Amino acid sequence: MLTDFRTLLHGSTIRDAANLLLASAQQDFPVVHGDQVVGLLGRNALLRGMALEGPDSYIASHMEREFASIAPEKDLSEILPLMANTGACALVMQDEKLLGLLTSEHLSQFLLLRSVGLQP
Repeated sequence: MLTDFRTLLHGSTIRDAANLLLASAQQDFPVVHGDQVVGLLGRNALLRGMALEGPDSYIASHMEREFASIAPEKDLSEILPLMANTGACALVMQDEKLLGLLTSEHLSQFLLLRSVGLQP
């Protein structure tokens, strides 16, 4: 699970999201309104928003409102099917609190390290 992540505020623009995308290695951004997670904006949705409506449009128009969320204690065997798609991202949440992100890329890296005997 990625625990060092950035979020976007619900009122952010595509420009704000693009700047954050360029400033970090993160490609998926939870969108928050106060303490509540209200969506998820991925790189592809960000680029689509830029192309369709320009940099000053709001991310709320382009974020996913239905996103995968998983509990931190969930078994890896239950998570694997959810994360099977390349570019998949799930929010790790406990009692409506955002704890981290799980991406298909991070999960693949974890499984690779585990297969060679390293226990991260």
